[in-house]
Formats: sequence, C-alpha cells, structure tokens
Amino acid sequence: MADLNQVPLSDSFWRGHVRLGVASTTVCSLVGLAYSALTWSQPHRLAITLIGLLAVLTSPLMISPPVTQRLTGPHRERYLYAWSASLLVAVTGSVLLDGGGSSPLALLFTASLVFTASGFGRTGAMVMGAATAGLYVLTCLYGSPGAWTGVLTVSALFIIAATCSLTAGRLRASLEAQEQLTEQLRWQACHDGLTGCLNHTAFVAQVEESVARAHRTRTPLGMLMLDLDDFKKANDTFGHVVADELLASLGTALREVVRDEDLVGRVGGDEFAVVVPGADDTETSLLAERLRARVLEVGAAMGVGVSIGSAGLLSGDDGRELRQRADRSLYEAKRAGHRTIRLT
Repeated sequence: MADLNQVPLSDSFWRGHVRLGVASTTVCSLVGLAYSALTWSQPHRLAITLIGLLAVLTSPLMISPPVTQRLTGPHRERYLYAWSASLLVAVTGSVLLDGGGSSPLALLFTASLVFTASGFGRTGAMVMGAATAGLYVLTCLYGSPGAWTGVLTVSALFIIAATCSLTAGRLRASLEAQEQLTEQLRWQACHDGLTGCLNHTAFVAQVEESVARAHRTRTPLGMLMLDLDDFKKANDTFGHVVADELLASLGTALREVVRDEDLVGRVGGDEFAVVVPGADDTETSLLAERLRARVLEVGAAMGVGVSIGSAGLLSGDDGRELRQRADRSLYEAKRAGHRTIRLT
C-alpha cells in the first residue's frame, strides 16, 4: 500500500490543469488578436498578431500525448513553470509593443496568476505574482500609464496573487486529503484488514485476470491453497487475540516469501491462496516448500502447521476451475495427513 502521508495528486488533476492552461492561453491569445485587429492602424500590430497566432497554434500541442505525459509526469511542475514563464514573456512582449504599461493588454498578466495558482499552491502563486508584478513594472518604465494607475495595477496583481495562493493552498490540501482517503478506501476494499492480504472478492477477481493473461500470453500459471493445521486448537488454547496476531504474522510472512508479481489472498478464516504467474509445476512446488517452511517457523510456538494443495493452469481452464482443482488438492493433502503438500 502506498504511503498515505505522501499520496500525490492524481494524474486526472494535472490533466485538468493542463486543459485549463490550454483554454486560458487560447482565450488570452484570441483577445490579443481581436484587440490587434480592432486597432490595426496602430504601430507593431503585425508583431502582436504573430505572437497571438503563435500562442493559439502551439497551445493545442500541450494536450498531445507526448507533451501531456511530461506535463503530468514526475517533473510536471518544472515544465508547467516553464509554460507559465513563456506566457508571461509573450504577454510582456505584446504589452511593450503596444506602448507599455498603459496598454489594455496588461490585463492579460492576471491570467498567468490564475493558471499557476490553480496547480502550484501558495508558493507558486506568490512567486508568479512577484514575477508578474515585476514584469508589469518593467513595461511601465517603457510607457508609463500614470502613477496612480501603475500603483493600483501592481497592488491588484499582488492582491490577486495572494487571493489565488490562499485559495490554491486550500484546494491542494483538500485534493490531497481526498486522494489519501480514496487510496485508503481502495486499499481497504481489496484487502483483508487483519492479514494485509487480498480479500476473497479481490483475490477471485485477480485470479480471473491472471488466468486470462496466462492464456493470452501462453505462459504457465500455478496456484497454491494453504490451510492451517491445528489452528482451532491454538485458538482455543491461546485465545482469539493471540490467534489473530498469529494470522497477521502469517499474512506478512507469506507476502515476504512470494515475488512482487505473485498474489496472496486470505480466502477463509485460516485459509490462504497464492497465484504464481509464469511458474511451471516445478517452480510452484519449490514455492510451496518455501511457504510451508515459513509457516512452520512462524506457527511453531503455537503448534500450528499447514497443508498445501497445488494446481497448474490447463488449457481451457477459467479461474473457477483452477481454484476448484487447487482446492481438491488441498483436501487430499489434509486427508493424507497434516503438514503435507499435495501437488497436481
């Protein structure tokens, strides 16, 4: 199970953030193009138009699979910061071409703040707020909008940045808590709370998937059924609390013995099952011996042993038939005597 204290925001959140960025960039670019068209008689309109067209044409590339993979990958914040910075450069260039801080295009500086704050939280919003205000001041040096207009605009930019940072911080905290809860509920729905193994429902579903995959790839697959011997006697002797502790220890021990790709489930009170993808009869038999030795080691203090039944996947088997044959092997092992392994 993932560390619930470090569950990242989901990919869907970041994909949504990318779509928001594409939408905001497109809208801002169209606004700039419309403004340029309406004031075509003014200087530098061709350059402003080219900047707007470049943004409109390149924005859809952000939702293409290769780019989206980077923008939602482990280094996403680095790329998203670069994207935000490029938008600021485009806006700054357009404002300077239109005469400086007095240009109506200066209003587009706020768009990058909202986009950044929606994904980066407080720190990102404040950093981008400072950068945006600084660039606006730079445009004011080129073409001053008037003292009060400049002061009010800079103040508004910082107010927007602060508001976005507070909102974004709460949003991220809420989303992270939701992701943690979702991950926890997802894990609880599929795992046995005592042993940490897959519960019966999840295990059966995973068996069906493993069987279908094995048939599709034409690879072997083994299954082991384990039933604890003398567990009821130990339960009566030592009590339910100690017996539960033993089950929890056994669940941990079984998962330590198997490979990462193997499936371990608790399918009954003191019954466990293991699916071994890619394992032939010999490999399944060797795993059964290792599991038996580990269970005997853990259960020695309470006199608990284990009987194991095994089955390999046959052509035409589905998950139910594989489980039934492994179960029959287990019953044969129990009849043959406790603490035995029956392989079929």
